[in-house]
Amino acid sequence: MAKNTLIKSRKKIDKIDRKIAQLIIQRFGIVKLVGEYKKANNLPIFVPQREQAVKAQLRAYIGQQLPENAIENIMQVIMDEAKKIE
Repeated sequence: MAKNTLIKSRKKIDKIDRKIAQLIIQRFGIVKLVGEYKKANNLPIFVPQREQAVKAQLRAYIGQQLPENAIENIMQVIMDEAKKIE
C-alpha cells in the first residue's frame, strides 16, 4: 500500500468513526428517554432477553461479514454504557 493510499484510507476511517460516534450519541439520547419511561413505570433497567434479542438481530443482519462474535462484543459495550445512562 502506498503512503498516499494509507493516508486516504485513514481519512475515510476517521469519517466513518465520526458517523459512528454521532449514531451512538443519537442512540444514547433515545436510551435516556427509555430509562425515564422505565423509572416512571417501575420497570427494570436491565432486561437480559432484550439484550439477547438486539444482539441476535444484529448478528442475523451482519451475517458472516465480521469475525465471529464481533458485533455481539461491540454491542455489549454499547449496551453496558447505555445502562449507566438509563
